[in-house]
Amino acid sequence: MIGLIGLSVAYYFTYGPFDSVLPYFTREQLGSGVGGYTLLWVLFGAAALATLPFAPWLADRRPGLVNACRALVWGLVTLPIVLTDSLPAAAAIFLVSGAVWGPYSAIEATALQRWADPASHGAMFGTQRALLSIAFPLGAVVGAVAVDHVSPAVILAVSALCCAAAGAVAMVPLRR
Repeated sequence: MIGLIGLSVAYYFTYGPFDSVLPYFTREQLGSGVGGYTLLWVLFGAAALATLPFAPWLADRRPGLVNACRALVWGLVTLPIVLTDSLPAAAAIFLVSGAVWGPYSAIEATALQRWADPASHGAMFGTQRALLSIAFPLGAVVGAVAVDHVSPAVILAVSALCCAAAGAVAMVPLRR
């Protein structure tokens, strides 16, 4: 349980800069405004919802390894966005990215609910949510501060690579 929650804390923290810098990237590199930014998130959300029905099936596998693989793959499929200056290309990347992201939280919640004694669910889920609620905004702050010093594309690349690295590192003990 600790490993799965630890993966999520690392994943959410390293994703944080991506979220805070994307509006700048959309404006500066994609040459789009609110409409383009909204399109990216609508496609991401639609794809995430479309893959959510796979969560129970994936949660029946090795959920820690499944989510580690998802973090790794999410970083890798999202990384090419930094090489594009086209909104349609970015939209396609966000569609795939959302599909990969979709079941992540449901897989984690299902696994934790199965693994933990029901009497400890409140404390365990409360601790998990508190850690994730801290990790994401701290990562977002890192991105917001960094955008004054480096380009949004660099921050997005580092964020995506760090998400992939979090997944790769989490896979090492889970393969045994």
